[in-house]
Amino acid sequence: MAPPPDLARVAAALGDPVRVRILDLLAAGRREACCSPANPKAPEAVCACDVGLALGGMPPSKLAYHLRVLRDAGLLRGQRRGKWVYYSIDEPVFEAYLRHVRERWLP
Repeated sequence: MAPPPDLARVAAALGDPVRVRILDLLAAGRREACCSPANPKAPEAVCACDVGLALGGMPPSKLAYHLRVLRDAGLLRGQRRGKWVYYSIDEPVFEAYLRHVRERWLP
């Protein structure tokens, strides 16, 4: 069982609509029309460039900031493959977060 994540850090990461949209995109998984090559080690992971395109061409620096907040909260896994970085949701951390919230406030 994963240790409980920092509730305040996760809540802050989830408190921004752009980051919620990023999580929605990652939960949907990789689409056929991606600008990055497929990643055989993480076939459902989505490349940062594809996330940026799906967000209307968000500037890379702004996207990097939002991805870093989510990654620092422990919500994302990133895997570098050449010049590409592929992201996916870290499901065990989400499950630990939900379990911790439930145990703390919904006994």
